Amino acid sequence: MSHDYAVTDGHALLSLHRYLEDVRHMVIFDDLVEYGHHRVRLYLPDAAFQLLKQAESKGIVKIVHHEEIINGLYTPETNRQKKGHKRKPR
Repeated sequence: MSHDYAVTDGHALLSLHRYLEDVRHMVIFDDLVEYGHHRVRLYLPDAAFQLLKQAESKGIVKIVHHEEIINGLYTPETNRQKKGHKRKPR
């Protein structure tokens, strides 16, 4: 997945952070404050994800990709659709 999004920093795709009990989100985002290309992947709990969304609304970061995580695994497409999530077209 990292080659699809050109991730340059943050957690590795198979990072053990994704298995932490409170982690619910995998987010790839561009840091708009840094000079040059700085794309980050993080595994975050709900509270940190809300802070990241606030930073996006202030123009500090731009969320490129988001996946929900349950027990370290990405939620299946069917579960996301049932919850009303829409996949962004590429």
